[in-house]
Amino acid sequence: MSTLIKNKLKIFLIIIVLILFTKSVYAVVEPTRQFYVNDYANLLNSDTENYIIQKNQSLQEQTGAQIVVVTVPNLEGQSIEEYATELFRKFGIGDKSKNNGLLLLLALEERKFRVEVGYGLEGILPDAKTGRIQDQYIIPYLSNNNWDEGIKNGFNAFLDVIVKEYGITIDREEAQTVASTSSSNSNTRNRNKYNCVCFIL
Repeated sequence: MSTLIKNKLKIFLIIIVLILFTKSVYAVVEPTRQFYVNDYANLLNSDTENYIIQKNQSLQEQTGAQIVVVTVPNLEGQSIEEYATELFRKFGIGDKSKNNGLLLLLALEERKFRVEVGYGLEGILPDAKTGRIQDQYIIPYLSNNNWDEGIKNGFNAFLDVIVKEYGITIDREEAQTVASTSSSNSNTRNRNKYNCVCFIL
């Protein structure tokens, strides 16, 4: 075997190793058996998880839409934008043809929160509305480490928007009470970027 071929083979092998290493370093979490709630940071209680699962089951049955909650201890070196995009694709959130999935991602160590919206929901969840929901219903609670309240309030607010768009009915008595309580804790800021990242101060 010539020296040139050997060198090319070495370079090829190095590239393969680098690709495999990069993938292993930046691997995102796997979906749990519950799928709708993936609490890898161990922040949510069982009542919150069961609530999100039950409402999602009704939402998916009627519309194909899904609101998936994921908490992770950290982002393993990735930006939250990269992590959320990879996670969204890996989980396959929402109906495949309608692309009507929604991801709520919380990274504990970085204290960041991000909403990833499928193309099928972008019309009803533009930047401004997504940012307002986070500021009013989510971030004030997460800032005080009230994980269950922040996640549940945000979930309810996004669920309200989707339910209204599809003209369906989901039992929402508890959700309406929680949402109305959280509205007094608003912390509104202007948003310039779609699928914005909020910092949990």
